Amino acid sequence: MEHSLSPYEVVLFVGILAAVVVSGNLLLGIVAAVLLRILSVLLDIRNSLSTLSEREVLEG
Repeated sequence: MEHSLSPYEVVLFVGILAAVVVSGNLLLGIVAAVLLRILSVLLDIRNSLSTLSEREVLEG
């Protein structure tokens, strides 16, 4: 399955890149990118669980 970036993820990526360029601190950008990736995975899990719950309700 191919994953395409959502507009939200593109804005976050550009923001992190801008913060790294302005601050000159690459570690800050790496930490921010890792934290945002973890958040993205957690949101995907939440959405999957929500979809699963809706299916169970519909099936009765």
